[in-house]
Amino acid sequence: MSSQGSPFSGDDSRYKFLFERMRQGFCIIEKIADSQQQPNDFRYLLVNPAFKRHTGMDDVVGKTIKEVLPDAELSTLELYNRVADTGETESFQKYIPALNLWMEGEAFSTDIPGQVAVLFANTNAQKTAEQQLIEYNEQLESEVSERTQALQTSQEQLQSVFDTTLLQISILQAVRNQDGTIDDFEIKLVNQELERETGRNDLVGKYYAQEYSGIRSTGLFDIMVKAIETGEPQQTEYYYPHEGFDKWYACMFVKMNDSIVATNLDITARKQAEEERFQNYILLQQSEEVAGLGSWYYEVPGGKFTWSKGMYKLFNLDENENVKPEIYLQYATDGGRAAAERIVGHIRQGDSSFEEILEIELQGSIKVLHLKATIMKNKQGQPVRALGVDMDVTEMRRAEEKIRKMEAEQQLEVFRASLETLEEERHRISESLHNGLGQILYGAKINFSGMSLALEPETFQKAKAYTQDLITEAIKETRRISHDLMPTILEEFGLKAAIEDVCQQFDNHVHFEFSVRGFNQRIEKYLELAIYRTVQELVNNVVKHARASEATVEVVASKKQIKIRVSDNGQGIEAANTGRPGIGLASIRSKIKLLDGKFDIQSGAEIGTTVEITLPQPDQSFNN
Repeated sequence: MSSQGSPFSGDDSRYKFLFERMRQGFCIIEKIADSQQQPNDFRYLLVNPAFKRHTGMDDVVGKTIKEVLPDAELSTLELYNRVADTGETESFQKYIPALNLWMEGEAFSTDIPGQVAVLFANTNAQKTAEQQLIEYNEQLESEVSERTQALQTSQEQLQSVFDTTLLQISILQAVRNQDGTIDDFEIKLVNQELERETGRNDLVGKYYAQEYSGIRSTGLFDIMVKAIETGEPQQTEYYYPHEGFDKWYACMFVKMNDSIVATNLDITARKQAEEERFQNYILLQQSEEVAGLGSWYYEVPGGKFTWSKGMYKLFNLDENENVKPEIYLQYATDGGRAAAERIVGHIRQGDSSFEEILEIELQGSIKVLHLKATIMKNKQGQPVRALGVDMDVTEMRRAEEKIRKMEAEQQLEVFRASLETLEEERHRISESLHNGLGQILYGAKINFSGMSLALEPETFQKAKAYTQDLITEAIKETRRISHDLMPTILEEFGLKAAIEDVCQQFDNHVHFEFSVRGFNQRIEKYLELAIYRTVQELVNNVVKHARASEATVEVVASKKQIKIRVSDNGQGIEAANTGRPGIGLASIRSKIKLLDGKFDIQSGAEIGTTVEITLPQPDQSFNN
């Protein structure tokens, strides 16, 4: 799919707008293996308009990286391979000579094996400015040490040196009153770049603060005085809205006798990019409201508990309300109190990451929350911060409860209607989370990875780490819920592909062999869905409770019946039931009974577990 072929439906115009208007380049690539099944290249599957603007490359969809960039670095392909194989997100900074492009961004895996999503920003301007500043600092350090004596006696020689750099440079002589206090600075020398920036060539001999009074209100004058009084070089970034400039500058002041060498660099473009990233952060907060999410973090050493706006909305509280972890106990129902106690304990102690379902009561209404949290540790392995996400799953739980009640009825039509009702609800929630929140969080997370707001460094680093970890967890949870709620692969590709997908999902936990035979055409939707859900529940039971290393899934259709067989080499049902139970087999028995099917199970510690299910085959659903 190219950037011109929209991946969005008509109801996703907001996200389509974000996809097409975002300034960062975005693409999805797919791993290509050679004849020995070793990955050696990637093919472009999807690019956004910004990708073309930044790279200047068009019609790359369907082509490989080596085709469009024959000199592509091996390290780049290795990075993409690691992301595809491990599923871990990796950041990168690299220069592509063929495109004359500096890129900064991150690569992360998608929910499709072998595919990698890459989102990057064009940092040419920033790299150019940084390189200029580095080169200037190196040059200035050398020049100041080697030419100080010569510059004092030869103003013309100093001027020639100053005019060779693109930085705005001046020499300012301190002007003192009778008490020795610095009142102003006399401009002794300026270079051509400063004259170009100010539009003036008459500054020499003028008083700096008189010509540019804004240096006092911005605090720049005090920094200049400090450079002379302490002898220590001073540097800062400042916004100057006076005398018609309206720009951001990075400056440095170095003492030279009773004067200072002042340098300025226009960094307006970088600051504007930072402002754009901040706006995207606000967009992330709004996405919490759309998806019914809330996020929080807890500082383990200091005990500080901080909520996002989404959390206050989940609990119907004012944003000025002071909250502590014990608030979960305050609102927990009697049935949810045990879960609330576990949640508070995990947060306070920072002992481990956790996931809980909590039932709370708000103004007479019951609300069900799905909590998931990750513990961050320092280099010594000590917990320092807990990061969590709360999701309102009330409607989802109500739908599941409705299905459980309908399953108790002994009529096939009721059972069929219950499945369709649940799938419709899951499909709605899946589209809302996957196509909505997922797309927004993808863009927001990458945008924030390079975030450099005008904050104190420590504060900014905390905010950046918090945002990145939160978004990563939100994306993983969104993918998991979306896939569980609506098996789109079943609708699009049929039963065989859907069962293969279920087995492959858990292949890293248990090795599954699967076989689907006899389905020469699609069968009735309710029966297809019932088979898929039954296999999904049995596979989940194997992964969660059997402690097996290998398992087999077989689904075979004939003219008269459909047979489902799932077997494993695990510990058996009796051993599995000594712990916390998984999805009960009683529910599966009930569904099979409603479909006039037969259910048989054999299990033991030595032989593992084998479940065999036989369903009658409707005549019109089978075709030789």
